[in-house]
Amino acid sequence: MAVEPKFISKEDVAKLLNPRILLDRLEDALGKMSLGKDGGVEQPMRSAVSVEKHHGCVVKFTQAISSWKISFES
Repeated sequence: MAVEPKFISKEDVAKLLNPRILLDRLEDALGKMSLGKDGGVEQPMRSAVSVEKHHGCVVKFTQAISSWKISFES
């Protein structure tokens, strides 16, 4: 059974996202990624789907950082 994606507004994102925490996490993640395998980051191959009707594509970046005990899909 397919699950419909949920779209949220720019205002919803602003309410839910703390920019300071986001920047701290990005800095930590990029630092760990630069260490290679010693950084504890797994980043599988990206997957992309072409959306020719809109002259674009959808790209999925998945990564897991072992020390965070969570993973993200973007």
